[in-house]
Amino acid sequence: MSDLITFEYPLHERSRTLLRLEHCLRQYDYHVSIDNLWATRAAMTAMLDISSILARADIKSELIKEMERQSVVLGKMRQTQGIDTEMLEDVLLNLNTNIASMHNLGGQLGKKIRDHEFLKTILQRSSLPGGDCDFDLPLYFNWLEQSYEQRRNQLDSWMASILPLRQSVDLLLMLIRGSAVARNEVAENGFFQKTLEGNVTVQMVRIFMSKNTQLFPEVSGGKHRFNIRFMETEPLEHPQQTSNRVDFKLTTCVM
Repeated sequence: MSDLITFEYPLHERSRTLLRLEHCLRQYDYHVSIDNLWATRAAMTAMLDISSILARADIKSELIKEMERQSVVLGKMRQTQGIDTEMLEDVLLNLNTNIASMHNLGGQLGKKIRDHEFLKTILQRSSLPGGDCDFDLPLYFNWLEQSYEQRRNQLDSWMASILPLRQSVDLLLMLIRGSAVARNEVAENGFFQKTLEGNVTVQMVRIFMSKNTQLFPEVSGGKHRFNIRFMETEPLEHPQQTSNRVDFKLTTCVM
């Protein structure tokens, strides 16, 4: 197991959406595999969060455009000396397959989940603190009392409607994360700034630090530069920027 902790900060709206979707998909995967009523509730919450993120009408087209852009960029690398052509062709094939799968999805992503009356009721009540209590949602309570196999099969059937989305999210984030190598950097007095080339769009930055550190990074940035402030975790209520030198590794993902 790595002794490093990775902090990821999106500097582009598309990457921010991808990371939110990945976060919820991981929550769903973890909880849906556990034979426990509370785990099923957590899996349901993650699925409904995904459907809410997907309520934006442009996400489907954004993902398709991003995969098409990646395909064009990678396609130009075919003649690059020393490139692993077999791996490159595999990635291009995956991109084109996912583009086709997304095109074949009818309508808005997650619409099947959002339009389901049972799920819609849970989503509406869940917006209230404690709103999904048994007495508020007796139908949900009854559904949770089914066997684990029945609950799992039902959840997976709802999630199946957005399976191409999952594959596209995983593929795009893999390409973004792998688009650059980590470099050793130093933040004097806990502050680091990097100026960006004008013709480069940074998707995200990845900061690698020791798990034993008592610091965490705060990132802010725009098209031309980004800043990292390393904050001390104590006091927990009001973290302060450290005055010490901080050594860390940084990946600036520009794919």
